[in-house]
Amino acid sequence: MMPDHHGEESIKTDLERDELVGRIGNLYTKKGSSPPTQLRGAVRHWLGLSVQEIVDAIEQHFAEHRRLYVSGSGDGFFYMVEAAIRRAWQAKHPTRDHIDDEPNRRRHRCDVDQRQSAGWGSHDAGTPQDARPSPDHRDRSHHLEE
Repeated sequence: MMPDHHGEESIKTDLERDELVGRIGNLYTKKGSSPPTQLRGAVRHWLGLSVQEIVDAIEQHFAEHRRLYVSGSGDGFFYMVEAAIRRAWQAKHPTRDHIDDEPNRRRHRCDVDQRQSAGWGSHDAGTPQDARPSPDHRDRSHHLEE
């Protein structure tokens, strides 16, 4: 079997994966829990982090949630461990904000004019300037009757 090469710091061989599974299993045992059954499969997907970064993320998770790991199986809260690994990966490899990828475009004067005149008819439609209602178009019919 050919070893995977995903980066200088990531896990490169099956031997390193087995060592990491053993280290994590020992962490669970020290906390009084058995290692999760899906640990070996999950470790295969934890690329981009060094062994020490993974161990540090799990130790931090255990410190933050020490009351959850007093005895029993580690399967119940393994999703939280995987979330801690994702957060560590995202901290190391932050995603780019795609909104900042677009340049800041300035609006043209004609864009503003079209939006302002949209409710009053188009200048190009042949509507005379005087025929359009003024912004101050109060109902003045009651003044005419007096």
